[in-house]
Amino acid sequence: MRKNDHPVFPVLCLSHDSSISVADSPERLQRSNALAVFKNRYYDDLIIIDAEANRFRVVRAEVVPPLSAVGRWTARVFNRRLRVELELEEQESGSLEAAQRVVIEWLGRAPDFWEASRDLAEWKALVPRASTVKALVALFS
Repeated sequence: MRKNDHPVFPVLCLSHDSSISVADSPERLQRSNALAVFKNRYYDDLIIIDAEANRFRVVRAEVVPPLSAVGRWTARVFNRRLRVELELEEQESGSLEAAQRVVIEWLGRAPDFWEASRDLAEWKALVPRASTVKALVALFS
């Protein structure tokens, strides 16, 4: 991440595949496996909600050090762990309520996925009960 981008950790990561994951540090956010980076495109338009309810969007994600074509192929075949440099764009300095709304909307994108662990209505009831973003993050840890 560049020095201008300062999400406060832990953060919620909302991926285009409708998943919600947690990163407890910049190192954790910037580490992924080759399958997620190259095939699933995990970082494409990834939305990040930080511990202070600020919302960011990943506008650029590059593997560092850069890989040659052979290096990319090898990383994919062995699903290697990669370090990814991110460029973030601040979307909104928000409130807890705004973060909760975004998360509830995100849950609605893939109800079958979320119902595998809890009833969707239960998820949607738990989110507004979180008194802080850190409590919200704890729901998905």
